[in-house]
Amino acid sequence: MKMKLRAFLPMVVLGPLALASDWAGDKPSYQPKQGTTLTKRISVDNEVELDDMSLEVDGRDVSEMAGQVEISLKVTMDLAVTDHYEAMEGGRPTKLKRSFDEISSNTHVSGSNPMAGSEEKDIPLKSELEGTTVVFSWDANDSTYHTAFDGQEGDSDLLEELEENLDLRGFLPTSEVAVGDSWEIPAEAVKAALAPGGDIKLRPEGGGADPMGGMNQLSQNDMIGELDGEFTAVYGGTREEDDGTRVAAITLKIEAKSARDMTKHLDEIKEEMKGNLPEGLEMDISALDSEYEFEAEGELLWDLEAGLVHALHLSGEVRMIVDMSMSMKMGDNEQSMEISQTYVGNQTLTLTTGDD
Repeated sequence: MKMKLRAFLPMVVLGPLALASDWAGDKPSYQPKQGTTLTKRISVDNEVELDDMSLEVDGRDVSEMAGQVEISLKVTMDLAVTDHYEAMEGGRPTKLKRSFDEISSNTHVSGSNPMAGSEEKDIPLKSELEGTTVVFSWDANDSTYHTAFDGQEGDSDLLEELEENLDLRGFLPTSEVAVGDSWEIPAEAVKAALAPGGDIKLRPEGGGADPMGGMNQLSQNDMIGELDGEFTAVYGGTREEDDGTRVAAITLKIEAKSARDMTKHLDEIKEEMKGNLPEGLEMDISALDSEYEFEAEGELLWDLEAGLVHALHLSGEVRMIVDMSMSMKMGDNEQSMEISQTYVGNQTLTLTTGDD
């Protein structure tokens, strides 16, 4: 049977358009199914050195003496959680149960100064949240998550400033994308990645003294305030991983800056420093501020079937500045001090999912 020309022409015209619509683009999306369980392992590694230090004593610049101080820090943080997506609505979990399987950190400090000589020590940090399960419940009325321990009692202070979002869903495009398309990532999504889990309550293990005066207890979450900068994602298409997972690949470029008033940490730092002061020496800190800069590149892999993050790798150069105003008193002799320390080095953040 012959097809009439006038019937054939629309097929010739519309056929390629129909095919083109299939090729228009992909849309990696956040859509975990209710009842899904996913294990996530996050590691943050910092290696930095003291690059510059200024010191004023009673208004007199003595930075030349401060220039003889050498400090190197190697900081590692490991966080492993198992998330249970118990209810989903409106593109977010409305009830998420998180088991904190592992929370640990260690700071290896090495350095020297004219007064104390060479010094080297590990400062391990642990969290009382490890081994607990916390429920995040979305309250639509005030657009926030409420937290509570799951079926157990615990210190409510441990729940303060915890963050639900460990999914990196804010990195996704809001519309269909083709290979090479780019979009801007919201600053709050980047902060959720750089300070995973929020304040996960890492503290010195066993209350051990810190030879650097308490400063090295400050966590990633402590250092990062409101972010500013440029955060760009570029779509790289889809591929199949070795384990058979079909993923969307997204290339990331992060240029982040942050400044933060850290006054709220003064009490715990003062307490920690007391254990390291010579007998009779009194010390008071009146101001503490930090700046954080991170320029990095990396890749986010998104599990297209599960609708969840599959992996993340982000690495680049980090710069941290800590400014402190303090006074010290020994008998009748009292001095005021202004100290600024700049650390530079590298930072790497990785996220993996699933069982080992």
